[in-house]
Amino acid sequence: MKKLKEKIILFLECFFTWKIKKDKKNEPEEAYVYFCLSFGYAKDHSDLSNQALALVLKKYYLQKRAIIIAQKEIADYLPDVIINFTINKHQKESKYLDTFEVCRQCFNYCQEINLKKILVFAHPDHLWRIKKVMEKLGAKISVADTSACPYNKKSKQIWTKNRAFFMIREVFVRLYYFFSGKI
Repeated sequence: MKKLKEKIILFLECFFTWKIKKDKKNEPEEAYVYFCLSFGYAKDHSDLSNQALALVLKKYYLQKRAIIIAQKEIADYLPDVIINFTINKHQKESKYLDTFEVCRQCFNYCQEINLKKILVFAHPDHLWRIKKVMEKLGAKISVADTSACPYNKKSKQIWTKNRAFFMIREVFVRLYYFFSGKI
């Protein structure tokens, strides 16, 4: 009965939960791994979302050095920061690099080097799904304050251009993740 209740709550969260609050315990000294996911992309480096995420990550990194796992779109904005593991493609040839795959690669890397605490940097509206995927994989995560991260009108991915597009798509993606067991 408890499992069913948890599933119903998770199902409802797919529609109604949008903001993940910054954990009070997520200060840099508490994390061993900084994990930053990109949010859309723009080929001409006018990528406001990923620039903002990279700046927040760099701020944390300058406070306390840690292992960094980042998607390529983030790593490109941090030439003077050591990125320990860059995620730039799906492990299976010709497959779309989605949030689940990025999280899976991060989790596997952390397991290989035996690190458990992960501080996640991502667009605020993307954080709920990332948190649920990482928890499903078995990771212990905290969430960095990325509330200032904007949408990018020049993004090549239409759903990352503005909040309305993202939220419409996100509900369907969350439901897909829910029914496929990814969250």
